[in-house]
Amino acid sequence: MSLQSDLNIENIPNFYNTDYSQRVLTELFSYKYQDLKLRFHDKEFIPRRQVLAFGDLGLTYTFSGTNVPTNRWSTTLLNIKKEVEARTGEEYNYVLLNYYSNGLSKISSHKDNETSLDPASTIPTLSFGATRTMQFTRKDFPSKCNFSMDLFFS
Repeated sequence: MSLQSDLNIENIPNFYNTDYSQRVLTELFSYKYQDLKLRFHDKEFIPRRQVLAFGDLGLTYTFSGTNVPTNRWSTTLLNIKKEVEARTGEEYNYVLLNYYSNGLSKISSHKDNETSLDPASTIPTLSFGATRTMQFTRKDFPSKCNFSMDLFFS
């Protein structure tokens, strides 16, 4: 069994064609993203990325001591949500957009283990913009079994 399948990762290059991806990216650039203030081990810090959330009415996502309330789904994001749901067979009620202004912006290693998340659910990731590497590590072999995947916009 490969590490990728052991981690239950499915990579779908070119989920969208280039023209549609460019239109989505243009819309994503028009949004006003927010700076975060995160709390980790009783220390506060501001990460280099900005975020914006969309989702079902009344939802708020809380992680690292920060609440991120939702905006109403845009038509484009609602269409993407429906297409991802059709592909995965799951329903989603929230999306967290992360804006990385340059190659120094990133998310540190984390577990996506917030109590508000169903541990059996999937977390789809779509990338629009410059190529970035996403790294995965198994909990039972944190120092040995890393898997990297480039997320790219074509």
